[in-house]
Amino acid sequence: MGLGHIEAVRAATRDDAGRTTHASTFDRTAAIERYRRNRTHTRALLDLLDEEAYYSRPIALRHPFVFYEGHLPAFSFNTLCKRALGESGIDSRLETLFARGIDPDESRTAEVIETNPWPSRDAVRQFADEAEMEEEEEPVSSLD
Repeated sequence: MGLGHIEAVRAATRDDAGRTTHASTFDRTAAIERYRRNRTHTRALLDLLDEEAYYSRPIALRHPFVFYEGHLPAFSFNTLCKRALGESGIDSRLETLFARGIDPDESRTAEVIETNPWPSRDAVRQFADEAEMEEEEEPVSSLD
């Protein structure tokens, strides 16, 4: 579904009591606020990890925690800004690194990932902040 049809989407949201409500149009402001709130919660949880834990893979066939901090903003940016709106990228290496599925396909892939160093926490956060800023700005100017 293209962004040209976004006003026809029936968006399911939750009210303050956690009940599902439906709107006949997409509320961009509410969606952005919900996205920001979820990203803030995710960042707060990841802030609890020290550097060793942040880069560790407690489960061999899962990515380290650093991946998950970059995945959501990369997925959103790649889907909305690049694919849907045709915008240019921010950092092709990080967009590709974090665009993969959340789990490596197999143990061999996991071994390859282990040998490639992950970006610093600051670099991941800078990328995430820039991606999120672009995601919030682009749809407004493109759909209005």
